[in-house]
Amino acid sequence: MQELGLGSILKKKLVITTDSKHNQPIANNLLDRKFLENRLGKKWAYLTTMIDLADRKIIGWSLSEDMITENTVLKAWVNARNNRGIEDGFLLHSD
Repeated sequence: MQELGLGSILKKKLVITTDSKHNQPIANNLLDRKFLENRLGKKWAYLTTMIDLADRKIIGWSLSEDMITENTVLKAWVNARNNRGIEDGFLLHSD
């Protein structure tokens, strides 16, 4: 196979990232957001934004190739915190 330049194609196993069957409390959807997904080429890209609802400006964001919290919400939060001073009573909503 190597002489002919042939190789196998491995199918990736589907990884479930959402656990909807739990007894934990679920926060109310105060913002009633609807989310869409987009593909860039053959890779998935995950854009996380933090929006200040008082002036509707994006105060923090991150772009990631995965949905790991440290690469999405946490990076966007650090970016937002560096861009704006965070005060008491701050409400953070994330999906």
